Amino acid sequence: MAARADLGPRQLLGASPVALTPIVELGVAEAYAILVDRFGHADLPPLDAIENEDWGRDFLLSRFLDLPPEALAEAGLTTSSP
Repeated sequence: MAARADLGPRQLLGASPVALTPIVELGVAEAYAILVDRFGHADLPPLDAIENEDWGRDFLLSRFLDLPPEALAEAGLTTSSP
């Protein structure tokens, strides 16, 4: 799934969107940037090692599930599907 053209990682990090973006709509690079920059996940493998792997996107999205819903909402994200 391609990253959303209208929302880049930097825009999501500090934005107060009207609607929350489901994490399943994030691209690999976008999800990685949010996890590292917003949530401080320094224990992730390098992006270039996972971005083209079948398991890479699922791995990153699973890391969002470990975060409190309130923290996701503050970042403009939700685990709910559209």
